[in-house]
Amino acid sequence: MLLDKFCGYINDLFSVQTIKDYSNNGLQVEGRGDISRVAFSVDASMDGFEKAAAVGADIIIVHHGLFWGQPLMISGYHRRRVQFLLDNEISLYALHLPLDYHKTLGNNTAIAESAGYRVCDETLYSNGDYAGCIAEHEKGFLIEDIVDNLKISLSVSPLKLFPDDYNNDLIKRIGVVTGSGMRYGIDAARMNAELFITGESSHAWYHPIVETGIPCLLYGHYISETLGLKRLLKKIKKDLKLEGVFIDTPSGM
Repeated sequence: MLLDKFCGYINDLFSVQTIKDYSNNGLQVEGRGDISRVAFSVDASMDGFEKAAAVGADIIIVHHGLFWGQPLMISGYHRRRVQFLLDNEISLYALHLPLDYHKTLGNNTAIAESAGYRVCDETLYSNGDYAGCIAEHEKGFLIEDIVDNLKISLSVSPLKLFPDDYNNDLIKRIGVVTGSGMRYGIDAARMNAELFITGESSHAWYHPIVETGIPCLLYGHYISETLGLKRLLKKIKKDLKLEGVFIDTPSGM
């Protein structure tokens, strides 16, 4: 498949050009013109690039790319990354907030559905901007059941659950913001969510969340943003008949 056609498919699927983001989403580094194997990884890193080259990938789709809105000097580790991609003719495509926000393939939706919930039409907003999703289940789950449900997809337990004295009632409504989303727990509580699920912790937001009273599950930035790419991998293999591989480069954070 031609690189231009492939990028057009992803651009259209995720409405990349219409979503405001500080990431430079889209094709960040251009490699060879034909694509037969696609790699997926959360972060643009030498570890991921070397593994992509080892499996013969023509392009790697990442959630966290190399370029973030401002000029970046091609020096140091950044030069080595760009040089490796060019030397191996591997293209790099970044898909940040468009991947978080997608209604069926997105990171937020994937976490909510893996927890056992159905994503609502109602959206989790903060200061007028989309932040994540609200999801519901008619009967609800206990927190320990939600943790068990998520372990099937994430293969890990949460890094932290707080506060320690949460009410262990059936939870029918949750809020989800993957990655660095702890601050949005306040907005989830405002929208009557009974549990908030996010990625990495933030000391600054610990006490406000505790005082708001909403229990919070933290899975780490990396782990919380793996499911969207895995869903996209399956869709690309089905729709475009391309080979695909997920490259795991966990940070533990």
